[in-house]
Parts: sequence; C-alpha cells; structure tokens
Amino acid sequence: KLGNGVDFEHFSTPQARPESMTNISRPILGYAGAMDWLDAELVRKVCLTNQDHDIVLIGPEIRQGWFENQPAFKGLENLTYLGRVDYQELPAYVQTFKIALIPFVVDELTKPLNPNKLYEYSAAGKPVVSMNYSSTIHKLRQVIFVGDTHEGFVEQIELASTGFSPDSSKQLALQNSWKNISELMLNRILDTMSAA
Repeated sequence: KLGNGVDFEHFSTPQARPESMTNISRPILGYAGAMDWLDAELVRKVCLTNQDHDIVLIGPEIRQGWFENQPAFKGLENLTYLGRVDYQELPAYVQTFKIALIPFVVDELTKPLNPNKLYEYSAAGKPVVSMNYSSTIHKLRQVIFVGDTHEGFVEQIELASTGFSPDSSKQLALQNSWKNISELMLNRILDTMSAA
C-alpha cells in the first residue's frame, strides 16, 4: 500500500518569514490544513494552557464560516486564523512554527486519514504533536508526540519542546517523499511485469 507523501525539497529549503506573520513575535504552535477536521475544544485548551505562545491556524474552510462559528474560539487572544495559503508559500509559514500540531477530532471520519501534513511538518524540521486519531499516527509514536486525550495532547506539547529528534523527523519525511514513493511504485510495476 502506497500512502501520502511530501515534496521534501519544497518544505525543507529555508524560506523567508512571510510578511503576514511579522507581527507575531511569540513562539508559534501552528497547524496547516483544512479547518473542518479540527477539534475546537482541544484548540481552545491549547490556547489557554500556552498563554506565552501564539496559536496559528492556516488553511481552507470546507464549510464557509467554520472558524467564526466556533463558540470555543471566542475570547482567545493568542489564537490567529490566517486562512488559505498558496501551496508554493506554505513552507515559509510552516517553518515559523516552534511546534506543529495535528489537533484532530477523533472519530470515524478521521480514522482513515493519511496525514499528509505530518510529512510536510517533518520535512520542515518541526516536532509534531498529534491526537491519536488513526493507526498511522499510533504506529509513529517513536518519532512524533501523540496524545490519547486532550490532557495528553497538551502534555505532549511540553515534551516536544525538549524531546525532539530532528534526525528521526527528517528520516520520516525522506521515507515518505514523493521521490521515494514513486521509486517504490516503479519497482512494484517492474516486479509485476517480470513475474507475468
């Protein structure tokens, strides 16, 4: 089975800080992806327990107005939603993160998701903290920081600040680069053809 991947060079090549983030001076706990998968209550908990950080959300809303319609986000002064960012510019944003987050709702809809952003975050050299929403995430506990509950997720953010291994993260991204995946696919096709 061939999964999701990442353009490793695109995300690992250092970029200049985007102008829209120059007014954010505190360390950033960031998310880049579709908004509708997010657990709003968990995002609120992250904001409240990390008042010395800015929590930045980047990405499209599948349902228009999703962000504005979240009661959990009201009154959070350290939460910023920047909206959709062009893919070409996305690495520059991800590279500003201190820690990259995947605060997904854990349900039947997220269970089969293959976390493309996980490999993008890793290629950018960022520690990743994720909710344990899928078997893919569960298997990667040795490389990323995984929370089984809201409280566990918040604790993992603290651990990610000190226990991050950049080499393991880079290896994860390289193993799941589109280049590596395309080579695997080609080899499988050739093996199938030679066995026919």
